[in-house]
Amino acid sequence: MSKVIIMLIIITNLPFDSEGALECGLRQSARAKAKRRTTREASLNNSVHSHLVRESDMEIDLEVDLQSSSNGTSDGQPFAAIVGGSYAVPGDFCWQCSLTLNGRAHCGATIINERYVLSAAHCLTGPGKLAVRAGGLFWYSGVTYPVSRKIVHPGYSSTLMNDDIGLLELAEPIRFTSGTRNGNGAICSACLPEQGQEFTGNSIASGWGATREGGFKSDKMRWVQLALLRSDVCAKAYPHYRSKTEICAGFVTGGRDTCQGDSGGPLVKFAKMNPEDKEKRSFVIGIVSNGNGCARAGYPGIYTKVSEYVNWIQSHMKKG
Repeated sequence: MSKVIIMLIIITNLPFDSEGALECGLRQSARAKAKRRTTREASLNNSVHSHLVRESDMEIDLEVDLQSSSNGTSDGQPFAAIVGGSYAVPGDFCWQCSLTLNGRAHCGATIINERYVLSAAHCLTGPGKLAVRAGGLFWYSGVTYPVSRKIVHPGYSSTLMNDDIGLLELAEPIRFTSGTRNGNGAICSACLPEQGQEFTGNSIASGWGATREGGFKSDKMRWVQLALLRSDVCAKAYPHYRSKTEICAGFVTGGRDTCQGDSGGPLVKFAKMNPEDKEKRSFVIGIVSNGNGCARAGYPGIYTKVSEYVNWIQSHMKKG
């Protein structure tokens, strides 16, 4: 009888909210699911052993051991080719989607709920038919969702790259899924930060962009960890940089960066939504926007600061 009760509790504690929607920001890779099960089983026994749920285990498994600081220094080691990143694991970036233009790879985007995806304004201003592909490890795989409306921030400037943010409303709702056992086909949303919220430390960018400046785009999704830098680092490199609405991320020594084709994609930070939470979630804190080349020394990337636009985002989602 006790075994039956335990099984029922585990089933009801799957990562879905009260309305059955997959909760935002929870990775759906096989490793993430296994850790989630281990944590819950330990909680059921009221005996959470430190070797099962060490705080380091709650950190994203993708993160590497960086000797980084707010000035963006790194260990100077060469990196494999985003630039200087690694291939993604199925299900670990279930909020990432590919934005296609007339059926071709165009930009990245982030799912923020079942009807809307977030991207860069400069990805949305040209002519042609846009569509969103979600749940795929390759840019051409997954489920395709037609776009019914694009919303470009009114302050966007293609010259200064101000307010480089936009929303895409989909013609039909995205069906969130935890995917198969190995995470293939997993689709979820990233969490939005609070208006005006600031973040420090490291972040993760992902996408299908070029693996080197001037190189070919990657068919398979890649990710890279980037340091969130002080504003003066980017202010020195870019006269147009605005600290209030933009994030500076990367390394002053170069080596790791987003590149052509990653535009519009997410820069995420893993953090607990509530202090009592066992697992960290992904918050989309930035949108890949612009920079000087890719992974050049002295030129980190510039990302649109999502937390400065949360009220704008929510107001348009309510109108829809």
